[in-house]
Amino acid sequence: MLPMDRLPNILSKQLILPIIFLCPGLTYSQDEERVLDSQSNRLYNTVEEFPGKGIQFLDQGLVIDAIDYFDNFLKENPENFEAWYLKALAQEKSLDYRSAIHCLETSLRINPAFAEGLFSLAMLYYKTGNYQAAKEKFEHLADMPLGETNAVYFRGIKYGEDARDTEFNQLISMANKEADIYNYLGLCYLKAGDPAKSINFFNQSIQSRDNDDNIYVNRGLAWSQINRNDYAINDYRKALSINPDNMLAKLNLSMIAGDSTGIPDPLFGLAGIDMPEVFAYRAYIKFNGGDLAGAISDYDSAIFLDEDNPDFILNRGIVFEKANEFELALKDLRTAELLEPGNPKIYFHQGNIYFKLKHFSQSINSYTRAIHLEPGNGANFYNRAISYYYLNQPDSACLDAVRAVNLGMKEAEPFVEQKCPGKY
Repeated sequence: MLPMDRLPNILSKQLILPIIFLCPGLTYSQDEERVLDSQSNRLYNTVEEFPGKGIQFLDQGLVIDAIDYFDNFLKENPENFEAWYLKALAQEKSLDYRSAIHCLETSLRINPAFAEGLFSLAMLYYKTGNYQAAKEKFEHLADMPLGETNAVYFRGIKYGEDARDTEFNQLISMANKEADIYNYLGLCYLKAGDPAKSINFFNQSIQSRDNDDNIYVNRGLAWSQINRNDYAINDYRKALSINPDNMLAKLNLSMIAGDSTGIPDPLFGLAGIDMPEVFAYRAYIKFNGGDLAGAISDYDSAIFLDEDNPDFILNRGIVFEKANEFELALKDLRTAELLEPGNPKIYFHQGNIYFKLKHFSQSINSYTRAIHLEPGNGANFYNRAISYYYLNQPDSACLDAVRAVNLGMKEAEPFVEQKCPGKY
């Protein structure tokens, strides 16, 4: 654990969110050219071979190719609910949440009893801030018998401070998701302003899985909202007894206490930490856990308390970017640029947003500014290469992609192999 007297400075460095590479991982309509070849000669269209290469593409991070595969399969098998489900997983991985939701809804229209699809749809609604729709789906799940999974390829979903995107390689039982269903029902009611009812669902979640520190943290938040800080402190302490490194439990406990009285030893240093840093770090944790709305709310609080902190504003812009709120993201990035014009991450994320908006000339300009400030970062060259490719400038695209590879960017190697054979 970091020495507490160093924590604020370390936090300010950690708060810059991880880079999200543009390709592979962006979805476009079928009539548009994609960054990578569809590799149609490698696709399989028979039920016996399904899901075939589609799964391999997902595991290799070739999301566009996975979507191509499932598109081709669905042309011949439009009523295959599992294919719609798998295509949705690929689209979610590419951050195309709207299309993913559409595919999951189609899968459930074909098979309304498909619990795995309903769970994924509920999670996507929650992830995109549609808590009412998420609540309805989780309530439906709570009323369904949850037996062994019948999905070909079901991806488990983590939540809490240590959550990360998982690989598409878990075949699990829906029976094991009961605690998650009740936990998210509790979170939905918490978001809806009904903490008392949320506590009932957190209780049910804990009955199903009593060793999950994150559920105790969530129930602690609910207790705090009905002014039962004594119960909240007990839940945060319980969370820390399970996982001493649960930062959300530490931060929430320190904010409740206001001083060192009754705070466990690991929290002595946090009791006096600057509140903007507390909100900002909690926002970072929520971002990693997929709670984009919660992360934005905490960055709002951090910025209110420290309005000239460029890291806070940049990070909120990155969260807006992931939430597909591009105008708000660009506004924050412009503000961060005024405060810290020499930060290459500002221009990198500007480039990402312009790319997603299909403004490829503007994305090239932004990536070029990032390259001038950080010429050793292969991600800047790789993403500019993809933008050049979409502008039908293959020579410039290959030149940048090769530079990216030379800078250690392994993600660029498939592009060079497929698009630039024998040129460099």
